Amino acid sequence: MRWGETFDGVGVAETVLAVLVLALGVVTLFLAETAAAEVLLAMFMGSILLMLMVELADHAGVFRGAVAHR
Repeated sequence: MRWGETFDGVGVAETVLAVLVLALGVVTLFLAETAAAEVLLAMFMGSILLMLMVELADHAGVFRGAVAHR
């Protein structure tokens, strides 16, 4: 959620997703020298793209079915 936005379920879901992406990034960083590093990095990069798609869809008004943010 951003400052000035009303409380909604999509904003909470975005915040939870952002925290999960951050946690995956931290785990990826700590396990950088392991055999699973490449897979974790690919998952982290994919989760960043997922977060971007969700944010852009919300900004475009896809989830609310209303007028897009201005």
